[in-house]
Amino acid sequence: MQEQPPSLESLREKEGLTQSAKRVWTSRLIKAGALAAILLVLGGVFFSYRVLSAGKTIFEGDENNGILASIGDLVGADERPLEGEEEGRTNILLLGIGGEGHSGNLLTDTMMLVSIEHAPHDSTGERHTPQVSMISIPRDMWVPVPSQGVEQKINSIYSYGEREDNDGIGRLTPVIEDVLGVPIHYYIRADFEGFTKIIDDLGGVEVNVEQGFIDTEYPDANFGYQTVQFEAGPQQMDGETALQFSRSRHGVVTDGSGYEASDFARSRRQQLVLEAVREQALSTETLLNPRKLTAIGDDVGDHVRTNMEPWEMLRLAEIAQDVDQDRIINKVLDNGANGLLYSTIHPDGGYSLLPNIPDFSEIQSFVQNIFFVRVIEEEQAPIAVLNGTFVTGLATSTSGQLETEGYTVLHYGNAADQTSQQKSVIYAYSEEYPESVRTLLERFDANLAPVLPERSTLTREDDDPVPDEVGIVIVLGKDYAQDHQPIY
Repeated sequence: MQEQPPSLESLREKEGLTQSAKRVWTSRLIKAGALAAILLVLGGVFFSYRVLSAGKTIFEGDENNGILASIGDLVGADERPLEGEEEGRTNILLLGIGGEGHSGNLLTDTMMLVSIEHAPHDSTGERHTPQVSMISIPRDMWVPVPSQGVEQKINSIYSYGEREDNDGIGRLTPVIEDVLGVPIHYYIRADFEGFTKIIDDLGGVEVNVEQGFIDTEYPDANFGYQTVQFEAGPQQMDGETALQFSRSRHGVVTDGSGYEASDFARSRRQQLVLEAVREQALSTETLLNPRKLTAIGDDVGDHVRTNMEPWEMLRLAEIAQDVDQDRIINKVLDNGANGLLYSTIHPDGGYSLLPNIPDFSEIQSFVQNIFFVRVIEEEQAPIAVLNGTFVTGLATSTSGQLETEGYTVLHYGNAADQTSQQKSVIYAYSEEYPESVRTLLERFDANLAPVLPERSTLTREDDDPVPDEVGIVIVLGKDYAQDHQPIY
C-alpha cells in the first residue's frame, strides 16, 4: 500500500508547534509548494526560513516585499483559489533548461504541461480526489510564432526571447496556449544543476526503469561523449544518474523490443523520474528532516524561477497531498502510428515534427479532454468509425487517433451513404456509455441520431458489417473531413 503523506496540520501537531513557532514552520511551507509545482505536484515539503529570505530570486513580482509580508500573505492560503481552480483546471508549464556550462544553455530541453483537475464536492458534500495530467511537448515540433511572423522550432522560442528582451516566458507562453488550446496559468523553470542537486538533497529517488538500454553517445562535461547504461526494474538513482536517464537520446534497448533513441522515449522517462521525485518528497523521511528541507530550499532559490506567489505555492502543496498515484495521467505528443504528429525534413534541412491537422485542432482537442481519458478507458465503449465521405483513409486515420485518446475501436470502414453526409452523426446503440457519447459528440461536433437503424444497414454491402457488440457508431461527415485530411 502506498504511503500516505501526513497532513500539514498533523505535522504541526506532531512537532508541538505553538502559534509563534508556526510562523517559522509556515515559512518552510512556502518552498514546499515550490518543489511541488516544479517537480509535478510533488507535495507538502517544508522549507527553512532562510529560503524565504531568498524568495525574490524565485518569485516574479515586487522585490520589496519583506519576509513578514510574505508570511502574512500565507494566512488563509488554503481558502483562496489558484488561477483556473474555480473553472476546474489549473495549467502549469514546466520548463527545463541546460543552464550555465551547457551547450544551448537557454534552449528548453524539457517542456511539459502539468494540469490539475480540481476535485469538486458532489451533492452529498463528499470531495473527490483530484487528477493530474502530464503531457510532454516534443522539442522538435515546429509552430507559428505570431509575435515574430515566422515558424520556429518550439524549443528555441524561450531562448530567443531571453536574448532579445530578457522575456523568454513572455514569448513562449502565448505560443504554447495557441498550440495546446488551453490557458497557461503558471510556469516553473529549472536548470539541470538544480534538478540534480534537488534529487541529491532528497537522498536520491527510486525509478522503475521500464526497459534496459545503453547509450554510448551521452554528452560529457568536456563536450565529448560517455557511455551510460540502465537495467530494467527498480533502480536507485542520485541526481546525476537521474539526469542521464532523463536526457539520454541515443539509447539501444538491451532487454526488450521497445525503442529508446527518441525524444518521445526520453519524455516518458522524464515523467517516470518526476513521479519518483514526487513520491520521495512526500515521504515522512523528507517531511520531518529539517536538514534536507534547508538544502532543498537553498537549491530551489538558486536554480528555479516561477510566476507563482508564495501563497499559491502553499495552496498547491495542500492540493498535492490529495493526489493519488493512480490519478496521474501520463501522455507524450508523438509521431507514432496513432500519434498526433508526423515527422518530416524542414526546408532549412532539419528534422521537424508537424501536426497531422495543420491548425493544431486535433492536439487542442486531445489536451482539452485529457481528463476524460480515465472515464473513457473505464467505460471501454466498443466503437465503430465509418467514412461518410470520399476522402480516402479518413476512417482509418480517425480510428488510430481515437485509440491514442483511450477509445476502443472495434471496426472501421466506409458508410453506406458517402454523398449526403454533411455533418458527422453519432449512433448510440447502448445506454452504458454516456460519457463516451458526450465526449464524442463534442469532439466531432456531431449530431446524435434520433433513430437507430440496424447496424448492418450503415455499411456498404461489399464491406464487413458493423459487429453487433459495437455500442457507438460514428459516421464521419464532410465538415469533419474538410479539416482532417489524413497524413501519409
